[in-house]
Amino acid sequence: MLRLLLIASVVSLVTCETKVDIKYKKSILELTLPATNKLIKSVTFVYNVKKVTYKGAGVLTTEGWKYQMSAVKLDGADKIVASATGYDRKQRPILRTKSSTLYLKPYRGIALPGRRMRGVVFFRDDFNYIDTNNWRYEVSAYGGMNREFQVYTNDPGNVFTRSGNLYLKP
Repeated sequence: MLRLLLIASVVSLVTCETKVDIKYKKSILELTLPATNKLIKSVTFVYNVKKVTYKGAGVLTTEGWKYQMSAVKLDGADKIVASATGYDRKQRPILRTKSSTLYLKPYRGIALPGRRMRGVVFFRDDFNYIDTNNWRYEVSAYGGMNREFQVYTNDPGNVFTRSGNLYLKP
């Protein structure tokens, strides 16, 4: 009687095992049940892709029971749902996991709008020389409206033209 009670308590612990781990990479689907209980002698994995159900037998590894399938086509699928059933040596189910889900399409949060040009500022001047009728040097320590300390000078090393281009050095 005590032995039967002990076996029943072990079986109830087996039914509390974790869920199936689902991995999918480069058309290889891998299902893992991290159960190492000695009472489990075989495991059947059931997985569903696009409302089609598939079954596969697991193999015992050091990480638990695994099932691997290559060349899996998931065209248009948005998730894989899997579960596992563990059997004892007499093929009686002693473990049933809850469904695990792997979502294939990542969650996309709020997307920022793309960059738009709201207006365009055009100016044109041929910078073969600095035409002081159109352009002035600002000589001040006024930083503008952003309260930065800036100093502008009319030093020819800071503002000059070369080959038709205007160069402004900080």
